[in-house]
Amino acid sequence: MILSYRKEHGVMYNILKQLREEANLTQETVADQLGVSINTVQNWERTGKITKESLHDLLDIYEIDHLTRNRVVLSVFGDNRTFENIDTTNNFPEFLFNDRPDVLSFARGAVLTADEMDLFGYLYYVDNRCPYEPSIFKYYGGYFHARRLFADIWERIGAISKKSNSYFASFVYNYGMSHPGTSFNFVTLDKETILKYIKYIPCLEDSKIDIEGLYEKCKAVVDPVLLGTTTEIFVHCKDMPELIRNMVDAHSNYKSAPSYYTKLDKISSQCIIIEEKEKSDDEYIKRREQYLSDRKAYGEHPDLYDRAPSFKYEYEYWLKLTEIGEQYIKWMES
Repeated sequence: MILSYRKEHGVMYNILKQLREEANLTQETVADQLGVSINTVQNWERTGKITKESLHDLLDIYEIDHLTRNRVVLSVFGDNRTFENIDTTNNFPEFLFNDRPDVLSFARGAVLTADEMDLFGYLYYVDNRCPYEPSIFKYYGGYFHARRLFADIWERIGAISKKSNSYFASFVYNYGMSHPGTSFNFVTLDKETILKYIKYIPCLEDSKIDIEGLYEKCKAVVDPVLLGTTTEIFVHCKDMPELIRNMVDAHSNYKSAPSYYTKLDKISSQCIIIEEKEKSDDEYIKRREQYLSDRKAYGEHPDLYDRAPSFKYEYEYWLKLTEIGEQYIKWMES
C-alpha cells in the first residue's frame, strides 16, 4: 500500500482519516475494535492529537506495512507532534451533565489545532464587517475547502460573529490572543477556567446556571444543616450562615406544615437537596410509641374510648449533599 499525503499552504490533510477510509472501515468499527468512544476516534482524526500507543494500535487495524509506517505516518507526525506528552487530562465535570449529552458533546468537541486557532481568530476578527480577503481562500486550499474548514470550526465553537453575542467564541478568541501559536482544547483547561466559562457553552447560555460558587456551597453542607421542623421554620436562623440562607426558602400557613425548597440552579440542585426526616428526639419517640400503643388498644376495644387516638407526625428538614455533591467536592480537590 502506498499512502499519499500532502501539505498545502500550511494545511495538513487528514492522514488518519485517509488511512481509515483506505482500509474501508467506519469510525464506529474502529472505536469498537479499540474499545474507545466514537468521539475519541473523531477527535484523533480532526486534531491529530493521539498518543503513540493509540497511533500504533490504529496502524495495526489498518494493516499498515512497516515501511509506510516509518516513512510516511511517523514522519508526518514526528516533525511537529509529541505523542508521549500530549495533555489528555479531561478536567470537565462530566458527571454534572449526564442528562445533557448536547453539553458533553460540545465540551468534548471544542478542540482546535494551532492552525485552526489562527483561522478562527481571523474569522472572529472579520465578524461580517468586511468581505473575506480572497487570499484566505487560496491559503487554505481554495474556496470550497476553506468554507468547509470554516463550517467545521463554527460547529465546534458555536457562532463566531460578535453580533450573535457568543460569549464562548469571545472566550476562545481571548484565549488565542493570550496563547498565540497554541491549540485549544476546552476540557483540558484548568478547572477554574472551565467552571468560569461552562455557562457560556451555547446550549447552556439560557439555563441561568452558576457553578463558580458551587464548591463553597457544597463544603458548607458537608455536615447536614438543620433548617427547621414541621412546627418551627429555620430553627437556628440567628446562627445560620448567610450562604445557607441564600440557598433555601420556606413557605408556611396555618392550614398546613411548612414546605422547604432550595433556590439553586438546576446543576447545583443535583448536588444539594433538602431531606425530610421524621423527628428522633427522645420526647417525640416517647409520644409516638404511646400513640401507637393507644391506637392498637383502640382497634381491639373501640367501645372503651370516646374518640380515636390522634397523633401528628413531626419532621425535620435538613440541607445536605447528594452523592453527586460528594463527587463534586472530590473532583474539585483532586
